[in-house]
Amino acid sequence: EALNNEVVDEKILLPSVERLTSAVRGDDDLIGRHGGDEFLVLLVNVDHEACMSIAERIRANINSVQIPQTTPYPQLWRNLGVSIGIAEYHHDSDYVDVFNEAHTAHLISKNSAERNQIVFSD
Repeated sequence: EALNNEVVDEKILLPSVERLTSAVRGDDDLIGRHGGDEFLVLLVNVDHEACMSIAERIRANINSVQIPQTTPYPQLWRNLGVSIGIAEYHHDSDYVDVFNEAHTAHLISKNSAERNQIVFSD
């Protein structure tokens, strides 16, 4: 039995998007939904340190989403975690390669024994 899409949107996705939006730098950065519960964030003109700071703010903000424990799926109702993969674009980089590097870093973060973390691609 699947979760009702309305419940997922109201209790998980909308609060997550609100916190994601509040973690980035307004009009400078772009956020897009990449799939069910995956989002892409494009940070423009940031160095490694600033990028990690913003990623940590995103992680903390998403982790603060509290899901009510009033559901037949008690294992799903807790603070949300987030797996973040980061790749850096250089002027001579290929966009597809950068996306794939970020995706690989995300998968490392997601499949790690210690979830709710940030991984920067090499």
